[in-house]
Amino acid sequence: MRVPLFSLKWFSVSVLAAAMAAPAEAASTRILPEQGATSLRISIGGKRSTYHAATRETPLEFRVQGPAPVRLCTRYLYAESETAEPKEYRVRLEINGVELRTVEEVAAPDHRARTADGLPVGSFEKAVVLIPSGTHRVRVFPTEERHAIAVRLFKGYGTKKSTAWVSFAPASYERAVRLHAKESETIYYRFSADKPIGFRIHGPLTVRAMTRLDFGMERASSQMYRIKVFVDGKLLSNIPLKTKASHTSAYPELPEITPGLARTIEFDIPKGRHDVSIALDGATSRTAALRILIPQRAVRNRG
Repeated sequence: MRVPLFSLKWFSVSVLAAAMAAPAEAASTRILPEQGATSLRISIGGKRSTYHAATRETPLEFRVQGPAPVRLCTRYLYAESETAEPKEYRVRLEINGVELRTVEEVAAPDHRARTADGLPVGSFEKAVVLIPSGTHRVRVFPTEERHAIAVRLFKGYGTKKSTAWVSFAPASYERAVRLHAKESETIYYRFSADKPIGFRIHGPLTVRAMTRLDFGMERASSQMYRIKVFVDGKLLSNIPLKTKASHTSAYPELPEITPGLARTIEFDIPKGRHDVSIALDGATSRTAALRILIPQRAVRNRG
């Protein structure tokens, strides 16, 4: 899901020595379902996109030639009587009648998106599934009887430009901590609902944040939480996430806390200078940690 992220802290940008480059991906082609599927027009920010609707009773069926990676893109469809709030849903992908994978998603209402009937639509969620060699009949549907989803299927990973990212230190936070993950060490910034992350940034700019919820030593089962992003005091995004305790990461200074698996969000800062704050909400744990990344070219442009 896309979500706007942070800004340059203009005069006191603290660029830590880490640059990350995303590799370019191969182009993709859309795979249409077999005849009889219900098409669905969704308006997203004024642009219309065609999806196909699926329920457990009316699954979508595709014919796919492997071996190939397949991108499964879904949006939760809210019923007329349903409250537009974050929803957990599962999407099952079967190949030749046998379950290949069940994908767990957490959708937030996408306030830019509506169906042709004016009903709300969930955020864009994506998973990649590898299809084995040969020609296969692929079936896609939500596992819950009451759920409905909009689906698009693509063969290939998609095209993505390479972007170099660098670490960025916020101006205010609870405390900075070292995170050990395997043989690497990075700096994270702790925050909560009462003590959010804060910084000033100059847009337009995309910000990426890697979030880790706190777990105790018992390493409880998976937990839901939300990240709230405010720009100039106004709520920009309220992002639902789901994670579980990491078995390969640790905070050396905080041995009583087990870091959660990293969950990444992105959001866009508009043109101009803005004050940004990021807070934790909706979690059993009262604290989490965050690492901020900004495009390297933004640092050069401000230099």
